[in-house]
Amino acid sequence: SHKLRTLLELAPALGLPIDMPFRNLSDEQKQLIIHGSTEHDFTGLDGFFKWLERRKYQMHFRVFYNRWHSYVTCASCGGSRLGKFPLAWRLDGTTIADACRMTIEDACKWFAALEIDADQRRVAQGLLDEIEARLGYLGEVGLGYLTLERPLRTLSRGEAQRVALTTALGSTLVQMLYVLDEPTSGMHPHDVSRLSQCITRLRDRGNTVVCVEHDESMIRAAEHLVEVGPGAGDHGGRITFQGTGAELLLSEESVTTPFLTGQRGFLSEQNRRPTRHGWIKLVNARGNNLKNLTVEFPLGVLCLVTGVSGAGKSSLVRETLYGAICKRKRKESDRPLPYD
Repeated sequence: SHKLRTLLELAPALGLPIDMPFRNLSDEQKQLIIHGSTEHDFTGLDGFFKWLERRKYQMHFRVFYNRWHSYVTCASCGGSRLGKFPLAWRLDGTTIADACRMTIEDACKWFAALEIDADQRRVAQGLLDEIEARLGYLGEVGLGYLTLERPLRTLSRGEAQRVALTTALGSTLVQMLYVLDEPTSGMHPHDVSRLSQCITRLRDRGNTVVCVEHDESMIRAAEHLVEVGPGAGDHGGRITFQGTGAELLLSEESVTTPFLTGQRGFLSEQNRRPTRHGWIKLVNARGNNLKNLTVEFPLGVLCLVTGVSGAGKSSLVRETLYGAICKRKRKESDRPLPYD
């Protein structure tokens, strides 16, 4: 609002009509609004967005900034964020930017089939071995579909945790203590088994892994269990069980035992609320790995979106649906991923 007031005050001196739509202004007048005027100490829209960018660490500034800010592919580097010199080098006809656009699975195959002469291989063998090992770890934990250029902040929680674990797997450290706080939180059962295999490999190297965990498969995989309880708050703070998994199944004090033995379970309420309040339809959602999905969400009910880690759940609901609704209702939010 301050910039707008400044622009309106300077309009007569700048020769800008204030009763004309922006699209009808001359190119010179548009450039004046965008780039400002040093003569009149007016920074224009460019200066305003630079001011916003310096304050993006605050949520409300970041949301406002993203609402009016979009990205275009650089014509010089093609979006690789690399200069001409590094892009000039090629390995078997492939630039580093081309390699980073590959999925992890494709990159594994490319490095395995890399054709270089004996002298080059002798110099680069150690580096190639390390690259292939790191890519192999990422593939083993089910992340082969991710591209190497994918920003870490765009990964789901399950994906990010597995990336962090592969970093530990790639190290040669032994006799280390790893402390994991609910590593399976938010993960699909299919992904939990992969994560369990990674944790087991850390243990097999002679490391100690301590997990805070509730997942049944992780409980059954542990060699030693410690249960704290029996309740929460003032009702907790005691060791209700300590021992092996086989001993846990025989425990009479454990809160967990009845769920593992089938004596207790989760109630499944069969009386579902009817979907009588309409639907929200999202057409051709195609951000990240979504492939032109058209989905209908019923209103007035509990609607669950599930699937394995990386399938596109967060991209669909949080990054597309939520942003689309905010845009329709003229509410502030990050710009939604593409849809029709």
